Amino acid sequence: MLRTIWSVSTLDACPGRPWLDAFCHAAASRFHACQPQHLSIYAYSLTRLGHVPGEHWVEALLEASGESLRRASAQNVANLVWALGKWRWVAVLGF
Repeated sequence: MLRTIWSVSTLDACPGRPWLDAFCHAAASRFHACQPQHLSIYAYSLTRLGHVPGEHWVEALLEASGESLRRASAQNVANLVWALGKWRWVAVLGF
């Protein structure tokens, strides 16, 4: 799945919202097994395609990222933060 979305985004193809929504649903079911690099590529690729996933998808992505971000490269973190910014995602922090 990862190679599919990365390839589609690299080609600047536009598969359409129904396909992207279905892709997001399928990808979210695999988040638990992803490495930090994979999660950042999902976010980066969707953003390149101009797709803004739903709030629940983003929250699931961030939850899966959790502690693994400590092992992520600077590029992985930058890609994830860039995508979040493009999606205008705002974290609600409880203090």
